[in-house]
Amino acid sequence: MLGVQGSNSNSPSLSFISVNSNKIDIWNHHRRLGHLSCKILKNMLPSLFKNLDVEQFHCEICEFTKHHKMPFLISDSRSVSPFTIIHSVIKGPYNIPNISGAKGSATFIDDCT
Repeated sequence: MLGVQGSNSNSPSLSFISVNSNKIDIWNHHRRLGHLSCKILKNMLPSLFKNLDVEQFHCEICEFTKHHKMPFLISDSRSVSPFTIIHSVIKGPYNIPNISGAKGSATFIDDCT
């Protein structure tokens, strides 16, 4: 029976099962509440964090979303004639095509103009 320590020495203890069950509940709440921080979850649901350290939980998605791109350096140089330097942004593929049926877009900007 799950959660009851039997006579077998290999059976998991009740506290081990409880801690693992709490970890699963914490991860489920974390994801369902929009990746809420574990510190806030601990304030909301302190009983789940009994015998658990908040520092044990590391969410890869949360770490990636907190990374920031470094800004481009400000440049005073400009192209002196049209079509010497062209900047482009290509987006796609989109899951849903636009009105014309395209699943992506491209933007081209001339540095001179």
